[in-house]
Amino acid sequence: MKKSFLTLLITGLIAGLLLPSAALATDIEEKWLVGVGLGTSHLGTEEDPGSEEGARIKETGVGGNLVAGYGFGPVFAMRASVGGTRHETERDGDAVNFGNFGLEFLGVFRDLETFRPYLMGGVGYFSLKTSEGAFDFETTGGGLIGGGGFYYFFSDLFALDVNLRLDFIQWETAKATLTFPDNSSAEVALPISEEGTAAEIRVAASWWIDLS
Repeated sequence: MKKSFLTLLITGLIAGLLLPSAALATDIEEKWLVGVGLGTSHLGTEEDPGSEEGARIKETGVGGNLVAGYGFGPVFAMRASVGGTRHETERDGDAVNFGNFGLEFLGVFRDLETFRPYLMGGVGYFSLKTSEGAFDFETTGGGLIGGGGFYYFFSDLFALDVNLRLDFIQWETAKATLTFPDNSSAEVALPISEEGTAAEIRVAASWWIDLS
């Protein structure tokens, strides 16, 4: 997965550099956003969710993300993002997958400039998933998103997006699923109330497309 995202990112960067850059419009108003990128996340957790043994998780993981959005004005945009990172544990071959969906609201400064910094805030839904033999464990919850970054426009269509995102998570449900040899399964879900955090650095190739 990382190789495919890296290939798309490099291809987008090369395409952006080859496009003419004179008289850049760099406006986002009434344009649709599509982006694909790579990211790294740092989790504020040490235990494998659902495991009684509490295996330690490597706090830093890498993965990819997809973004789609729309510019409602010269300095205001909204975007939805979905991403995930893989975090190894101290048990060989075991890993925890951190997944997230976010709805982000952006204030983008320096209208019509090549370098456009922004601040963002929003809401998200998060999950931690891992497996142990026939058991699958998942912890889920909602939370708030905050952060900032910048778009650097290589043309009026293509931009590089670099951002730091902070996730403030309220874990709400822990679920364990046992899969039997005949592929049937049994599931137990318990409500929980635990707080967690994640810091994400993302780099993405972004296209602002005018469909009008």
